[in-house]
Amino acid sequence: MKFRLNLVACLAWGCLIAVGYWVFSNVIFKPDIEGVRFSKTVTKVKEEDAIAEVVLLLEHPATQAIDVKYETRDRTAQSGVDYTNTKGTVHFSTGDTQRSLFVSIQPDRNISEPNETFDIILTNVRYQPKHTIVILEQGVNKDLLAKSELVIASLSVLAADIANDIATIKIIEGVSAPSKELASRYEMVKSNLSSERERYLLLFKDALALDPEVIKLSIKKRLTALEKKGYKHQLIATTLMEKQLINYMNDQIPMLDLWISELGELVTVEQVPQETDENETRLSA
Repeated sequence: MKFRLNLVACLAWGCLIAVGYWVFSNVIFKPDIEGVRFSKTVTKVKEEDAIAEVVLLLEHPATQAIDVKYETRDRTAQSGVDYTNTKGTVHFSTGDTQRSLFVSIQPDRNISEPNETFDIILTNVRYQPKHTIVILEQGVNKDLLAKSELVIASLSVLAADIANDIATIKIIEGVSAPSKELASRYEMVKSNLSSERERYLLLFKDALALDPEVIKLSIKKRLTALEKKGYKHQLIATTLMEKQLINYMNDQIPMLDLWISELGELVTVEQVPQETDENETRLSA
């Protein structure tokens, strides 16, 4: 009888240990995700492209939300020098089969050197799949790129501010009997818009003095960053600004009244949630 009781106790303890191990391994340490892969093993990106996009695929549509963790690791390319060290999560919603992740490339300063590589690792996926990024060196001037990016960032914010101020003016002009405070704000916004017009043209001229290819690179980088952050209203204004600036660089004919009018057509008189970038920008779309 004592032997049987010991046997039962051992079996009970064994079951308890097994359940505890299952909870420990599946809840505390979640098992690796399966069925996730890169769309290809290697991505080649020109240094001037500034952003590397890598696509992840699921073997089957997700039946529940999945969070895939990833991180970059140096090879011949160095993080902080050749690319931005990145660690993040790609979220798949139910029914998804494809998602993208992005890594910023950092151009070299007037350097002609061999192509460089770094890896992206899926850290919580079974066998930790690896994807290699090959940076095709272009020798972009970092000082020129930095100046170009500053001009484009300023134009991006300014375009959204102009559109927002035009919307504000429309709102106040639609008020039949504006208060003294509202009338004062109206005059202030009109004054802001006047100075913004002048600055918009000056920045266009600054851009004209720079390398057109570097300007295009800076615009592409800016649009990618705005889209990634979800700043849709500033993205709309910057997209129009890009069209205006490219035409100006090609024709070298200033058309300030048309540019401002086009920005004004982007907005309605409704108020929308505020978006914040390096500078605060509000735009009704």
